[in-house]
Amino acid sequence: MKTKLSLATLLLTIFSAAIAFPVLSNPGGATNTISQNQQKLTNQDVIKMVKAGLSLQIIEQTINATDQAFDVSPDALIKLKQEGVPDTIVQAMILRSKNGEKPNAQKDAKLDCGGDSMFLIDGTRRVELKYSNTESRTALGVGALVGRGKGFVTLKGSRAETRVTDLSPIFEDLYLPVGLRPDGAAILAKLDMKSDRREIEVASVSAITLSSGEGIPKNRRMAIAFEEVPEQTCMHQGKKYRHVKIKVTNPLEPGEYSIIVGNYFFDFGVDPKQ
Repeated sequence: MKTKLSLATLLLTIFSAAIAFPVLSNPGGATNTISQNQQKLTNQDVIKMVKAGLSLQIIEQTINATDQAFDVSPDALIKLKQEGVPDTIVQAMILRSKNGEKPNAQKDAKLDCGGDSMFLIDGTRRVELKYSNTESRTALGVGALVGRGKGFVTLKGSRAETRVTDLSPIFEDLYLPVGLRPDGAAILAKLDMKSDRREIEVASVSAITLSSGEGIPKNRRMAIAFEEVPEQTCMHQGKKYRHVKIKVTNPLEPGEYSIIVGNYFFDFGVDPKQ
């Protein structure tokens, strides 16, 4: 009995590190939830995102949209370099630390990049998707006996408010810096349906190997393709952005889904045609 308690405690400790990356619950509003403890983004969070393989664009978006407590002292910058954090991300951290407040789209007269909205094309309809408030959940279950467990992001309610019947929808208003490959800028994931929630696995840990992993499993990711919209670009903070559409590669099955851009979850449901 003492062994199981010690193992479970160790597992929970690893989990707290594995799912400490930000989960933003309100990309367009005044409040962004980084975790259930309302923690601010730190140097270590950025290092975790880099090592998890998130794209530079996603990490930069998170830095610009999240309350932060960065350490940009010389020693801290050297450590970031040693941990493999790219210079562009370090520069974004320094700017956020210097400027303090999160960038405000309304204050930038040159900004015309679609804001934080995401639209779904359902046949002849153009539907604005709503981002969902998310929570973190850990599950030890039977896996705790062998030193394993998983972390989840959960969305309240068993069904999304937005419903479509098009099995091959198109998603619009994603803007990316010119020259940046769109791979990894967005994920289309199928959510697991529960009686009171929808959820998706985002982390796994092992107390036996003292290892952890972050990311959505491949079998929950739907194949998508990115298509640039010709002659639709804009300027923001001295950078040129291009408009990119997201297309579904294979028809979707009826179920609950979410387009994930950075840490924003835009959920919708696909219903069978009558």
